[in-house]
Amino acid sequence: MIPLAAKLTATKSVCANSGFTPMRENLVEAVPEYRTSLPTRHWDEHEFRVPVLARVDEALADIHHQCALRSVDESEWMVDLQNLAGDEIAQVILSGCIKHQVTPEALLNGLNRSGLGLE
Repeated sequence: MIPLAAKLTATKSVCANSGFTPMRENLVEAVPEYRTSLPTRHWDEHEFRVPVLARVDEALADIHHQCALRSVDESEWMVDLQNLAGDEIAQVILSGCIKHQVTPEALLNGLNRSGLGLE
């Protein structure tokens, strides 16, 4: 699709070269506004519009709900959360997953497909 500004510029140059004068000389060039998609890059907590405490509450509520559906008690998943928070390698893996928007399962599947998987 040709932007409107380019069409108007092309029309003006054709008119100027042909000696034709448009009936309206008070045309204004409009530059269209382009929408940009959100960049896919590392999440920065300062860029979120929702305050941290609200996001924490929402995440905990979601984890609580998902674990309840799987009959996992809060005390069980809290131990896993504490272990996860204290494990430096797990934090590196999670950061990589979040940064590149993949799940740990997708990482394992990718490793298995490429022949680099664990045996």
